[in-house]
Amino acid sequence: MQVPLRQMVYLAIKELSSVAEDVMMVTSSITKDMNAKTDLIYRPNAVRALTKITDVETN
Repeated sequence: MQVPLRQMVYLAIKELSSVAEDVMMVTSSITKDMNAKTDLIYRPNAVRALTKITDVETN
């Protein structure tokens, strides 16, 4: 996946996380990007998106 496209996907995930019912598949995918040894450019966006999704007070 191209870098700008993946960054836009993370932004969309962050914005839609408050209306989503089931985010388990998304969190699994984001966790893989966070823990990947390659493609370190995705890690900061993955962390931000996962934080937004799992933050109980914002959902």
